[in-house]
Amino acid sequence: MNCPRCHSEITEAVKFCLHCGFHFDAALQEQMELFLALKNQRRGLAQLNDNLRSVLATLDQNLGRFHQLLERGLQSAASQAPPVTPLQAPAPPAADATKPAAAQPGPAPAAAAVSAPAAQPAVPPPAAARPPAAARSGAAMEVKLGQWLILGIGILVTIVGVAVFLKYSFEQGWIGPAFRVALVYLGGVVALAVGEFTRKKGYAGFGLSVLGLGIAVLYFATYAGFQIYHLFPQALAFAFMVLTTALACLLAILHDTKWLAVVGLVGGFLTPVLLSTGVDNQIVLMSYMTLLNLGLLAIALRRRWLLVNVLGFLATYIVFTGWMVEHYKVEKFWPAILFLHVFFLLYTILPFIHQYLHGKAGRAAGAFIIVPNTLAAFCFSWGMIADKGPVQWLSIPTVGYAAVFLLMATFLLQRENWFHNAFVFFVTMAALSLVVTVPVLFSNYGISLLWALQAAGLFWLGMRLSRPGLALTGFTLLVVAACRWICWDYASSFDLDPWSLFITSGFPSRLGIRVLAAALVLGICWLTAWLCRRDGPGSKTPTLYQVLRVLSWIGFGTLLFAVLNIETSAFFHDYLPNGRFAAISVLWTLFSVTLILMGFRRQAVWLRAVAIVLFFFTVGKVFLFDLAEVGTGYRIASFILLGLVLMGVSFLYYRFKDVILKAAGAPPAEPEKTE
Repeated sequence: MNCPRCHSEITEAVKFCLHCGFHFDAALQEQMELFLALKNQRRGLAQLNDNLRSVLATLDQNLGRFHQLLERGLQSAASQAPPVTPLQAPAPPAADATKPAAAQPGPAPAAAAVSAPAAQPAVPPPAAARPPAAARSGAAMEVKLGQWLILGIGILVTIVGVAVFLKYSFEQGWIGPAFRVALVYLGGVVALAVGEFTRKKGYAGFGLSVLGLGIAVLYFATYAGFQIYHLFPQALAFAFMVLTTALACLLAILHDTKWLAVVGLVGGFLTPVLLSTGVDNQIVLMSYMTLLNLGLLAIALRRRWLLVNVLGFLATYIVFTGWMVEHYKVEKFWPAILFLHVFFLLYTILPFIHQYLHGKAGRAAGAFIIVPNTLAAFCFSWGMIADKGPVQWLSIPTVGYAAVFLLMATFLLQRENWFHNAFVFFVTMAALSLVVTVPVLFSNYGISLLWALQAAGLFWLGMRLSRPGLALTGFTLLVVAACRWICWDYASSFDLDPWSLFITSGFPSRLGIRVLAAALVLGICWLTAWLCRRDGPGSKTPTLYQVLRVLSWIGFGTLLFAVLNIETSAFFHDYLPNGRFAAISVLWTLFSVTLILMGFRRQAVWLRAVAIVLFFFTVGKVFLFDLAEVGTGYRIASFILLGLVLMGVSFLYYRFKDVILKAAGAPPAEPEKTE
């Protein structure tokens, strides 16, 4: 399948030809996609056929061995057993002369057949020949060893030999430094020529390996000319290594072999290390690394080489880390942070191209590089910004990360459903970037509230996309936000004394903000429980949403109970201090009544159980604390109200006993007898 304009081979279903830019319409893209899918299926069937042949060869070999063992066992048993007299056929009756021979009955031939000795199967000799399949397998292994292991050792020995030759010739004074380096360059060019010649003759593996040897020799020649013999300046040596790297990448693309790209990549990133003079040249170094990574980006547009992307990512941040350790100062902040985020963009775009242009349906292969890439950029930014200015500046890169991820997610959302996993991944990364931004940019209770809002968005998106993992991430963030709000923000932002439960700056202080914040967090908990009511439409794990629904209601009730206790205690502490404990007891009683009524209405046993436990705690509090701490009037009101409520609850159990028994599957209770 070739392009109609430039006649280059088409290996992927894309909108434009990767060589001449010819546009393919939607129908052609669909046909190309179907053709490539069928081609991949054909390749998979061929691999399956090869595997089946290998299994059948092993099976034939085992059957042959088992046949030999079985025959030996039969022969051994026959030699130890006593001789057996063979069966003799009975004498045939005398033939009647009046009857023709054809009229004789048929038992005689059968008896003769019994008396005839049975044909023995041919027994293979003990030292049977090796099955052909095993021989083929051994030959294939031998060929692989001969092709790759011996070739690799030969290349290594050749490189060592060149190095030893240069050293020995230098010691003996045979040839001058310039001639030595020229010989090494000549050797590299010869290796390239031999590799290309043998590749064209059909020995692709050997030829490509020799091409890699030639690239390595050219790198070594440039290093020797600059660092060892000082024959040319640093700029010229740098240009030679850049040309060598470009040649390696070009050969890798032309011959479709990633290992040449790996050789060029390693040599390219080693170039600033090998040519280093110990003097910092930040702009030149960072610009060179940018150009090198742009070359990797160009390779990623044409080839699906994940290994090259990973090695480029590791090499980039290793060199950048080494520069930061050795040469970074605050005066170099702006170039350093700008180039850092250029690298961040490149290694976010590279996996994105890998996924969109070369990815398969339902997979997000290669995107894992984005996680350490974002983490590395964030950590370096944090360290540099902390030395330069306020930490709030860190929100600029984190918001930028979120914007980049959302832009990519939007781009994928406009395409077909092939990239569903990638879309969810980029949305999650954007959300995490914003989660990190909140504590950097805001303070006090605003962090908890914004986290709660982000949690609601993540949970809704997970439900909408039928992604339980994304929904669980949102729920976890909501738990963190709620715990931080009730355990930290009330004390740090609203001046709550956590031991005595009163507002040190006075109950009216920031009351409106407290009420709105409580309403927001409680509303998000209620919304989460309401969303879980649908049990996750389209989800493969609906029981997860059922569990999250119960946990959401538990969290809602716990937070509401805590807020009511704090606000009630703070109010009575300032205005009616003698009735504070009684008021809390009344609150507990009313809360218990509400829970038990809801338990009867929804037939929820666990709600009624929680209400009864709270009733017992309330009774214990009234007798243990209220008798000693509460004034007489409040004490009387507390006891009377609690007693009336308890009797009312008891009446509810009499009233709804049949409903409870029916829900539990028990027979209705018999009417009580009065005497």
